[in-house]
Amino acid sequence: MRKGRKELTMVDFRGVSVDGGFIFRAFTFPNFSKWDSVLVKLTAYAQGIAEISISCEETPQRVAEVVAGMFASQSHFTDLDLVILNYRNVRLEISKSIGRKSIFSMLMKAMSTPEYRNNDNEVVVAMQVCQQVEPLKGSDFWGLYGFMNMNSFHFDKVFKWCKELCFRNPFTSERIEISCIKEGIVTAEAMVGSSITKFVENLQNFFVPYSNLYGVKAIEVEFNQFSMRVDEQNANRVLEYFDRSLAISSGLYEKERQEYLNSPEYIRDHAQALKKECRKKAVVQKIKNFQKHADDFAIANERQAEWEKCKEINLGNHKSKDEYGYNKGIIDYTILWAQYMEYLMAKHNQKLADIWDRASHLADIDGITGFMYGCAVGLLSSVWKYGEELRIAHNRRYDYVGDGVVNPAVLTVSA
Repeated sequence: MRKGRKELTMVDFRGVSVDGGFIFRAFTFPNFSKWDSVLVKLTAYAQGIAEISISCEETPQRVAEVVAGMFASQSHFTDLDLVILNYRNVRLEISKSIGRKSIFSMLMKAMSTPEYRNNDNEVVVAMQVCQQVEPLKGSDFWGLYGFMNMNSFHFDKVFKWCKELCFRNPFTSERIEISCIKEGIVTAEAMVGSSITKFVENLQNFFVPYSNLYGVKAIEVEFNQFSMRVDEQNANRVLEYFDRSLAISSGLYEKERQEYLNSPEYIRDHAQALKKECRKKAVVQKIKNFQKHADDFAIANERQAEWEKCKEINLGNHKSKDEYGYNKGIIDYTILWAQYMEYLMAKHNQKLADIWDRASHLADIDGITGFMYGCAVGLLSSVWKYGEELRIAHNRRYDYVGDGVVNPAVLTVSA
C-alpha cells in the first residue's frame, strides 16, 4: 500500500440484490472531516479479486476515493489483491499500489476516448436488495426486528491467508465464509472442526426471508467430499442428501474392499505384512533374551538424568494422540535400535561401525520417518555409551567431519 494514503473505506453489508450481487454501503473518510457513503455492488469474487459496480450517479472523484480506500490498512477490504471496477462504460483493474489520484486519472483518460463518448454512459446500477424490512402490522415490528438480527450478518473482513470473505452475526457469533461469488451463485466453505449440522444451519440463512443474505440463486457446498448445489427448493434436505451420500460411499468402499481382499495385490501385501510381523517378533525376542533386566540401553556417564528428562518430555501430556504417538515412536525406536546394536556387538563380536546401519533398518519394525531417524541419532549421540562412535559413523555417510549431527531429513548440521 502506498505510504501516507489518507483514504479509508469502511463498509456496511446491506443485502443481496435480485441478480445475486452483494450490496455494500461504503463509507469513505478522505479528508478526516466527514464521512460520505456510496453504494457498491460486489458482482463477482474469487481468490482475492473483487469485481464491483458503482452507479453513474456518483462522481469520478467519489468513485476514486472509495476504491482507493478499500486498500487502506484499516479497511474491511484491506487484504484484497485486485479490484475490477465497472463504472459507467469504463472497466478498470486496480491494485493496491494505485492511489486515489492515479485512479481518478485512469477514469478521466478512459472517459475521454471516442468510444466512450459515442456510447450511452448513463449506466445506473440496481442496488435494491431482496431483504424485506417492513412488518405487515405495526405491532409486529419488534418481533420482526429481533428475528432479522438473529438471522442477519455483518461483513467482517477478507481473510489474508485464504482470501475468503467472512460474514459474522454479531448476536450469535456465527460465521459464514464465502470463497467465490459468480452470477448469483456463491461457494460457501465449512470452517475447520464444524459439524455438517451446524454448517447446514448457517447455509439456511441464505434462504430465510428478512435475512440480509437472502437472495442468492444457489450455494455450492462441499463437506468431507460431499458436494452439491443448494437452492431454496432443497435447502431443507441437505442433511438427508448428506446421509444418503455417506451410505452410497460406504457401499462403494465395502465393494472395493471385497474386491481387494480377493485380488493378487492383497495376497502379496498380506504376505509382506506377515513377514514384517515375524521379523518384528524375532528382533524383539532376541533383545529380550539378551537384556532380560534392562528397559533401556547402556547410558553414558552422567547422562542418565538427561535421558530421563527426554523421556518425560516426549512421553508426557500432549495436545493430541497423534503428537503423543509420534514422539513415543521416536523413543521406542531409539531404545530398540540401541539395544539391537548392543546385542550384535556382544553376541556376535561385531564392531559398531560395521553394524549400526544394518541395525537401524532391522530395528525399524513400526515404520519411521527420516526426521524420526535423525532424532534417534541425535539422542543416542548425546546419552548412549557408544554415542560418539555412532555420531562419527553417521556423519561420515554424509561426508561431514565436525561437531553436531547431520539430520538426513533436512540435510543440515545441528550443533
